Parts: sequence; C-alpha cells; structure tokens
Amino acid sequence: MAFNPKDKRPLGRLEFSLVSLAALLAGIFFVTGNCATPQYNYAPPTYRAVPTFTDIYNWPKYTPPEAAKPASVPLTVIIVDPEHNQTLKVGNAVTMEMIKVFNSFSSSMGQDFEAVMVAKGMTAKGPFEYYDEITYTDKFTSDLIVQAIIVFDINDLTPMEAGGYGALKSELFENGQYGKVRYGKMSIGAKVYYYMYEPLSKEKMWVKKLDLGTEEFEYEMAYKQKQEAYESYQTDECGGGRYVTQYKMVDTAETLYDTKPYLLAKKLKHEYGKIMEAGWTYFNVEEMKNMKARTLDIRQRKQY
Repeated sequence: MAFNPKDKRPLGRLEFSLVSLAALLAGIFFVTGNCATPQYNYAPPTYRAVPTFTDIYNWPKYTPPEAAKPASVPLTVIIVDPEHNQTLKVGNAVTMEMIKVFNSFSSSMGQDFEAVMVAKGMTAKGPFEYYDEITYTDKFTSDLIVQAIIVFDINDLTPMEAGGYGALKSELFENGQYGKVRYGKMSIGAKVYYYMYEPLSKEKMWVKKLDLGTEEFEYEMAYKQKQEAYESYQTDECGGGRYVTQYKMVDTAETLYDTKPYLLAKKLKHEYGKIMEAGWTYFNVEEMKNMKARTLDIRQRKQY
C-alpha cells in the first residue's frame, strides 16, 4: 500500500511528551558525560632501597711475618696514629663522613704499628691519637716516635659548578622518601710518609715514602626532598570547580646517602696490607738503633 501524506496525523499529547522526555534525557546525558570526572588507572609507584654500607669501618688486621722475643731489643718506641696532615678537609669532594672513615682507619693502623714494634722485639708505648697526648715522662723515657702521615689528593671530576646539577634527578625511595640523585666520578690519590722523630723536640730524624697512586671511582649520592602542600583551583569545565590540596617536592641540603665514604674505605682497605708491609720493611731494627744514637745527640744539643 502506497504512503499517502494526507494520512499523516499530528502526535498526540502523550506521544509528544514521551518524545520530549527522551530528547531531554539525551541532552542531559550528553552534557553530564562531557563534564564527568575522568577515571585513571595508576600503576603502583616503584621505589629504591637506600644503599647501606655496614662493613665500612671493618679494617683488615696485619699479622707480622715473624716475632722476636719480647723486649729483646734495647729500644723504647712511641706510636702515634697516622694523620692526614690537613689533606682531608670538608669541601669539594671531601665530606665529614669521609673524615670519620679515615679516623677509624687511623686508629686500626695505629694498633697494627704497635704490633709491628712488639714483633720486632722493641718496647712500645701507645698508640696515641695525637702527639700532644703524650706525657713528658713518656717522651723523656722513650728513644723514638714513629708515625705515618698519609697525604691525600681527592678530586670530584664532575663538580656541580661545572654542570653537575644537570645530572640530578628525583627518585622515590623506601618509606615514601624522595631524593635528588646525583652521579659522578672522583679520583683518590695518596702517598704515605713514614717518620721517626726525637720524642721531646719532635725533630724529624728520618722519613721514607710509599706512593699508592691514584684511582678513579664512580660515586652516587642523593639529597633528601620533602613534600610541601599547596592549594590549587581546578575547574570542571562546566562553569564550576573546587580547590584541591596538591603536593610538590622541595629540595633540601640534607644528604640521604653518599657512596664517597665507602669508596675511600674501599681504597684504604685495598692498600692496607701494602702500607703495613712497607712499614715492616722501613722500620728496620738496626737503622732504628742508629736513630737512637742521634736522639742522644739532639738532646745534648738542645740541653734536654
């Protein structure tokens, strides 16, 4: 049957109302659909463990290759712990933790130098941390002072002022701690000087040197970052909006971790045996007896 336009009738009230309602709902759905808050699926954050170095202060122990009868050699020797002669100062590549590493190393080596003198048959006093700790009586009743001085040459090969800040990047660590990580290279060089002094005047009587060379190391360190809250207005793109609390990371000068002290300890541990073996060889009993005779000459000359 053919369609006749004359047969078309107007919509009734009910039909018109249904059509209008459908159009209204469609419009609402379109508008609210565009203004709906988008949903995001976030992957759980990944984090790093903070590096720890539990054995940094554990030093090798030197065992003398032989042992003479105790007090069989007529020499009384004072041992003073090794010093760095002001070549480890905070700044540039050197940190306070690196100085703590050296102090621990120095204490251990002082004890081993005492063991060397005893093993050679001498009478040993000390070790003393500094020369000024030695009493007058100990100085007067001793023939020699022996001490090692370690002269360091430590340099940061990627200093911050040369663009190192560009290597800084923010990373998440355990317990929600953020840190600004920096990677770089450093060099550690050292020379060991073995001294013998006249005890009362501390006049240098004898010196020998051991060059430990220079090595390069890759280091890593991080500065702590902290969260700071601030208010930000966010629009819903539909004429409304609200203030929300947001957070940003702020840099601090507090160190989260630093591998440079560990690298210094690694260098010193590697060279420990070499330093002690040279000391065993250099502190020769017969040569030290000759130095004792010079001690008497110095005291007569200075009228001690």
